[in-house]
Parts: sequence; structure tokens; C-alpha cells
Amino acid sequence: MDDHTRTTSIPAPRCAASARCRDWRNCPHCGRIRQARIADLAELLARHQPNLYWTILQHRSNDHQELAALRRAWARRNNPPGALWTLERGQLTGNLHCNIIHCGALSRPPLDELHWSTVITGNHRRVAAYISKPATAPIDLAPHTHLYGTLGPLWLHLTRARQAPTVQAAAYQLAIDLATRTEQPPNAPPQAPAANATSTADYRAIAARYLPDLLAATAAQPKTRPPTEDT
Repeated sequence: MDDHTRTTSIPAPRCAASARCRDWRNCPHCGRIRQARIADLAELLARHQPNLYWTILQHRSNDHQELAALRRAWARRNNPPGALWTLERGQLTGNLHCNIIHCGALSRPPLDELHWSTVITGNHRRVAAYISKPATAPIDLAPHTHLYGTLGPLWLHLTRARQAPTVQAAAYQLAIDLATRTEQPPNAPPQAPAANATSTADYRAIAARYLPDLLAATAAQPKTRPPTEDT
């Protein structure tokens, strides 16, 4: 066989910073990028709600569709302002389960289902990276099954952080009130806004009066839109 007829095998291009392979299941670099992306979501959530919780749901049937329905039932029952979730399969047991990092009180599970919940006392980024390990991502589900995503009305406002601060804060406060069903003190008299509130200082004073939970939430936010789901 001469040089004109000899065939050579061309190795597949390696994953590089300028051209990632995106095979996060098998590529260490892309796997860490995916973990960091999910950790960024947890950090963004923690900027607005510092006290985060970690909940694990598992359906007794170990079926993905049943687990997805269980996650939706959990969201309806707890109505979290914001949450992110991942799917994992236990390395020892092989059981499919759903991790949820959320703000709000300790979660209430749907009745008669496996459930575990605790407050996150350590680094929330590490918890988010831990629940998105490539080694525990299910490989036996349908190709387009979402393996992580977000829940709650808060994300709508987190992704619109370039709005006017008082508008952003008002929307955020409304999301919290709707999610937590916060009631006003029975004898608290309503306060009317200033009649001539035309200056920036006047608007800030109104915000301070009516948006007590939120002035810190109007700080500069990342301009990138967080992904909602990944496969």
C-alpha cells in the first residue's frame, strides 16, 4: 500500500476553552462547567434569600414520571418563592431522587412519600455542585429528559434585574407576599405615599416604607439570564 492509498485515523478534537465538547457526562472540564452553572443559580438565589434549604424527594415506585409528578405536587404544597432542582440516581442503591434547593421554611412533602429536608448551614455552592455530579446523573431516561431546572415566581424577577430598582423591588415583594401568604398586623394603619413624591429621594423613601424586605435586592445583579433547564 503506497502513500496515496494509505488511510490514517484522525483523532477526535480534544475539549478546549475555545471549543468545548459539551459532553459533560464524560468530560471533566465540561462536567465542572455544568456544576458551576448550577452553583451560580444557588448563589443568585442566596443573594435574595440567604437561608436556603435542601430537600430530597423520592417516589416509592422509583419511576421518573411519578417523581416528576411528585415534584410538581411538592411545589404546589410548598409554593416556594424560588428553588432549583436536580435529578440524581444513587450510586449504591440505584434509586432515582430529586434534590431541591429552595428558600422558605422546611418543606412539607406530599403525603406518604419518601422525603428528607434540612437547612443548609455550609456553603450553598458546594451543595449545588454536589447534587449535580456527572457521576450520579441518570443515564437511562429519555434523551430529552430535563435533569435540572428552577421553580417559583422569584426567577422571573431575578432575570429582569435591569429594571428600575423600585419596580424590581415591588415585583419581588409581591412574589414574596404571594408565596408566603404574609398577613399585615391587624391594627397597622395604612400609610399614604407623599403627595409630592417627585424626586429620587422621595421615591427611595417610599420604597423604604413599603418594601422593607427588598432594598438590598436592588443592588446590581448579573446580566446573564440563568438557564431554566438542561438535558
